[in-house]
Amino acid sequence: MEGVLNPHAWAEQTFGAVELGDRRRTRRLVAAATQIATHPGKPFTQIFDWNELRGFYRVCHQTTATLQAVQGPHWQQTRQAMGQHALVLTIHDTSELDFTSHRRLSGVGQIGNEVGRGFLQHNSLAIVPQPRQVLGLSYQQLHVRQPALPGESRYQRQRRVRESDWWYAGFRAAGGPPDGCCWVDVADRAGDDYEAMRAAREVGHHFLLRAKQNRRVGTTPTLDHQVLLLDHARSLPSQGADVVDIPGRGGRPPRTAQVALAATAVWVPAPDGTRRRWSQPVFPVWGRALGFEKR
Repeated sequence: MEGVLNPHAWAEQTFGAVELGDRRRTRRLVAAATQIATHPGKPFTQIFDWNELRGFYRVCHQTTATLQAVQGPHWQQTRQAMGQHALVLTIHDTSELDFTSHRRLSGVGQIGNEVGRGFLQHNSLAIVPQPRQVLGLSYQQLHVRQPALPGESRYQRQRRVRESDWWYAGFRAAGGPPDGCCWVDVADRAGDDYEAMRAAREVGHHFLLRAKQNRRVGTTPTLDHQVLLLDHARSLPSQGADVVDIPGRGGRPPRTAQVALAATAVWVPAPDGTRRRWSQPVFPVWGRALGFEKR
């Protein structure tokens, strides 16, 4: 079996409570999910016979079959499972769904290099680091990229929905952790935003963000002495070093690198341009720097 250990049990648990206006549609969804989970690497035309495929597509075409309706019960199950663990990491990232070859498909937007067409799927995946375990999606968002309008002002750009908003929504969606639980939102450089930090803290989460902004931060809680984050991190003395093996990739040969790690506490204020900036919270964070020296 290529898929999960018990595909039908998984499908029933994940989709059995979905409300699509008719229990027959829910049963069809569970049956289809069972077959897909049994053969996750195969196209639908090899998984279903013609009648089964038509029945599955009819379910998908229902106006009641929204992302919230189909995925909502799974999100709630994941959030309940998160509350059973002392530490949970929720990894937030965006995937591109490429439908460039489907010329007749409407409602798509630009992806990739702006030549491709498709959708952007923003996932919030909850995992337990020790022992390694995937709990499921705590939230998922589907978006169509909106290109900037010609002559759009900075004020207009800030007023409309932006891609950075997806991280805020993903951080807040799971709600607050129960007593004794620590939930950590993890994001790449796209999530390095003051509003994302505030969203995480408002619901009682911690956050781990890969730094992108060379933002001005304080070295003390009072912000009496301020430095640029990335410049400051690179100037820190090493607190530990090791040699790592880097496998070959893309025609490049394998190699080794000397890795050095440093860390320090800094305080992040609201950035310039924030309304009532100095009344906004200042977040204490650990800034970590990881340096490589190729060999």
